[in-house]
Amino acid sequence: MIPLVYVLRDKKDTLKHKYIYVIGGVFPALIGAIGVMAYNYLRFHNPFEFGFNYQLTISNPAANTITLDLLPATIYHYYLQAPDIHAYFPYFFTEIKSIRNYPRFVYLCNNIGAFFYPVTLGILGMPVLFKRKENGFREFFFGSLFICAAVLSFIDMCKAGVHYRYVADILLPLLLVGVAVLFEVMRKIRNLGSEKLLFVWRCMVTFLMLFTVLLGAMMIFANQNKYIVLPPM
Repeated sequence: MIPLVYVLRDKKDTLKHKYIYVIGGVFPALIGAIGVMAYNYLRFHNPFEFGFNYQLTISNPAANTITLDLLPATIYHYYLQAPDIHAYFPYFFTEIKSIRNYPRFVYLCNNIGAFFYPVTLGILGMPVLFKRKENGFREFFFGSLFICAAVLSFIDMCKAGVHYRYVADILLPLLLVGVAVLFEVMRKIRNLGSEKLLFVWRCMVTFLMLFTVLLGAMMIFANQNKYIVLPPM
């Protein structure tokens, strides 16, 4: 939908082409939305109920509301919460951590923040990308993905709480944006003609990507109860 919005904003394109893009982009999404809402209605008697309010968990999801008081907790848990590091395999572990400053009861579980998957740090290079408007679609697309991830993380924090599976909701778009920006910065460095700087940047990007893959692989073993590594008690 993000590319579609950009197309509709493009004043250079003809109205006929915009109609074609809308039909090609909106029609399949509309069919899917109707199907999902029909399923929701048959199961929950409400087309906009996805089962969230029927969960049996530690908190009452139906009573959770959106509140700005949880914004600092969102930033910490969804982006900055560090993994625990131990001397035994898989070395990186998700743990329950609290900042002890919540306006209400919050569901807390094992977690690791998105920025500890190093490739996501590529979004810090977005100011370089936006400095020169070479490709309006690229800036619009990357910026929109980042904003969508930020909004989703805040909603998840308010409505659901903290869990490493919830961070996975925002991890894919952040990884995509991070990788794309890292390579875009690499392209700009190559255009400058500095071979030494380009070599250093390539080495850094390679390290970030390999470490991200390694950390993701370790998280397979460092699951919530660590049953893959440790026997159940």
